Amino acid sequence: MDLSIVIVNWNARDYLRKCLESIYGNSEALALEIFVVDNGSSDGSAEMLREKFPNVMLIENKGNPGFGAANNQALKVCASDLVLMLNPDTEVSAGALASMANFLRQNAKAGAVGAKLLNADKTIQLTCARNFPTILSEFFWLTTLVRRFPGNRIIGGYLMSYWDHNDKREVDCLSGACIMARLEVLRKLGYFDEDYFIYGEDVDLCYRIKKAGWQIWYLPEAEITHYGGGSSRGIAEAAAILDRIAIKTFFMKHRGILAAAGYRTMCLFTGLAMSAISGAILLFARERGKTKKVFLENLAVFEWSAGLRNK
Repeated sequence: MDLSIVIVNWNARDYLRKCLESIYGNSEALALEIFVVDNGSSDGSAEMLREKFPNVMLIENKGNPGFGAANNQALKVCASDLVLMLNPDTEVSAGALASMANFLRQNAKAGAVGAKLLNADKTIQLTCARNFPTILSEFFWLTTLVRRFPGNRIIGGYLMSYWDHNDKREVDCLSGACIMARLEVLRKLGYFDEDYFIYGEDVDLCYRIKKAGWQIWYLPEAEITHYGGGSSRGIAEAAAILDRIAIKTFFMKHRGILAAAGYRTMCLFTGLAMSAISGAILLFARERGKTKKVFLENLAVFEWSAGLRNK
C-alpha cells in the first residue's frame, strides 16, 4: 500500500464526488486506500459513496464528533506508512499525490509535507504554508491589516504573504485541507488533538510535529484546488467563533493561560471595533451582502468574547 487517504465529510456530497474523481484520475499508479468518515451528513453523501465509489471505505458517524476526532477514527486503521488528510472540497492535480509521497520517502527528516492550495480562480491560498500564530499576528488578522499590507514582513508574517509561495521550503504550519504525513509520527503524537472541534487542529498538529524534532515542508509543484467552506457554508457566524475558540485553545495549550486570556480580551475589543466600523459602512453601502456578513461575523466574535454566546 503506497498511500492511505482520509477525508472527513459533512454535507459536502457534490464536492466529495469531484474530489474522489480527481484522486482516482491522478493517482499515477499509486496503490491507494481511501477512507471517508462521514459526520452525520443529511445530503445523501453516504448513499452517493455506496453507489459511485464502492471501493471507498466508509465510516459513518451518527453525529458530528469534530474534524480531528473523525480523522483519528480512520488514521487508527490505515494500512500505509504514509497518510494524506484531505478535505472533501478539494480537487487533486496531476502529479500532486506522487510528488508529496516521493518527497517524504526521499527525505527521512520530514514528518509532513503540504501542497500548494489554489482557489477556484487559481490564486494561492496563503494558509497552505505559514508560521505559527502569535498574539501580534492575530491582531493583524482580526483588524484585516494583514490583507491591507500583505508585503510587510511584520504584518504579513503569519501568512508569509510577502513570499510568492513558488519555491520549496521548510515551514512551520500547513493547512488541514491537505497534509501528508508519516503514520508513525502521528501515532507517536497521539494523532489529532480532539479538544479542537474544527479549525486549529492543523496548527496544533504541526506544532507538535515540529516540537518532536521532525521537519515540515511545503511543496509548490504539488497543486491542489481548495474551494473552501465545503462543510461550513451557511454558518459563517458560528465558523468565525469556532475559529477564535480554536486559536484560544492553541494559546492555552502551548503559550499559557495569560496568552489565552489576552487573546480573548483582544478579540473583545477588535470585535467591537470592527463590528462598529462595518456597521457604519453598512448604513451607506450599495452592495450590502458582503458588508453585512463582515458585520455579523465581527459581532459574533465580540459576543463570544464577552461571554454572551458560545457559538
